[in-house]
Amino acid sequence: MIAELSSHRDPIVRALREIDLDLGPQLAEVNRWGDDLRARMLEFAGRGKLIRGALVAASAAAFGRPADRAVYTVAAAIELVQSFLLIHDDIMDEDALRRGAPALFEQYRRHAVEHGFRDERRFGESMAICAADVAILVVFAAIGSIDVEESVRVRLMSLLAREIAKVGVAQMADVANGHSPTPATEEEILAVYRFKTGRYTFSLPLMLGAILAGASSSTVDALCRWGELQGVVFQIRDDQLGIVGESDEIGKPAGSDIAADKQTLHRLVLCKVTAGTEWEDVCTFFGRDDLSPEEVRRVARALEATGARALLDRRISQLRSQAAREIASVELGDGARRLFDAIDAFNATRVV
Repeated sequence: MIAELSSHRDPIVRALREIDLDLGPQLAEVNRWGDDLRARMLEFAGRGKLIRGALVAASAAAFGRPADRAVYTVAAAIELVQSFLLIHDDIMDEDALRRGAPALFEQYRRHAVEHGFRDERRFGESMAICAADVAILVVFAAIGSIDVEESVRVRLMSLLAREIAKVGVAQMADVANGHSPTPATEEEILAVYRFKTGRYTFSLPLMLGAILAGASSSTVDALCRWGELQGVVFQIRDDQLGIVGESDEIGKPAGSDIAADKQTLHRLVLCKVTAGTEWEDVCTFFGRDDLSPEEVRRVARALEATGARALLDRRISQLRSQAAREIASVELGDGARRLFDAIDAFNATRVV
């Protein structure tokens, strides 16, 4: 975790609990699943790294607004958005493990087994979809209640709605890429990176924080561009971790991205550079659900031996340089400059 962000973790967790205290009783009065959902959602959201929420608070502080209740409510809300997206993502990817624990649909599947419900997998997925949908609606209720000018609330909710809608369309492309008989092109992969990860993971929280602090429109626009580039770097590194990382590092089974045949730049570059070499066989491993640990390790070794990782490292350097040019136009104090430098360094080095 970036040191400049870690101090925001506990206040965000408290803000999540406050949202639950404000809105949770209204869910509980509907039926017994309201309380069940509250407990599971708080645990699920609080188990994450809370990076996006911390970026909201850090961005607000960088532009002159110390983190207060309104800032932390928005920070907690973006973490509920993250939960909403991850819950759906796990169902689509059939990943039963998330953040080192059972995914939400798997939790409900186990509930069905324990209590003798029929069609337990369908039950688990259906309940998780409902839970995620409730979470995203709670987000807008929470932001709609913060103590800021009405124009600011409207701007925050409008921005959030637009950006999450783009995530949904990018996810559709990601799903289609995974099911299509034709491998995704570099342009298609990068579009997913930009709109499914880049803008949502960095641009959106930084923009939300800056808006809360009253930053200028030109500053907010520059943060959008900078965050998008940093998000692409983040996703490239995340994909690398999905190949070389162990289960305890990535919070899901090692090699699951290979088995799922995730259409990533790593896969694309690796299959190009291994053609006609002793490593050519590794491209046949993608999309297989019976991978052995040794085959997973062979893919990781191929990244190094063929120079695929070095190629992607150079791409990352180019993206970082472009991002540096974008942020150079923004007036930042020394503390804020250190924050953005720390984010850049974290993204570039997060995979060993």
